[in-house]
Amino acid sequence: MVDLDDYSEEGLSANLAVRDECKQIIDYFLDYRGSIRQCADWVGMPKSRVHRYIHTYICYYWDEEYVRIKNILSYNRRYRFKPRAQWERGRHRG
Repeated sequence: MVDLDDYSEEGLSANLAVRDECKQIIDYFLDYRGSIRQCADWVGMPKSRVHRYIHTYICYYWDEEYVRIKNILSYNRRYRFKPRAQWERGRHRG
């Protein structure tokens, strides 16, 4: 895990890269209110990294944005989730 409070020369480039990716994640969620998968596609990183950044860096360094993102994810889980029974089945049944 990169320490975002480390401003030494060796830690600065990693620090700036992580901060930039976190800001992209925050901007996506606050502007589009999408899902983790949509955010990962938009930012261009794996879903697991989006989750990790949300629950480590954003949680620790951007408190208010973290609460808003958690509310968006909670809403998505509650209202946008489609139960497996409602998944579209094969269309070419004979």
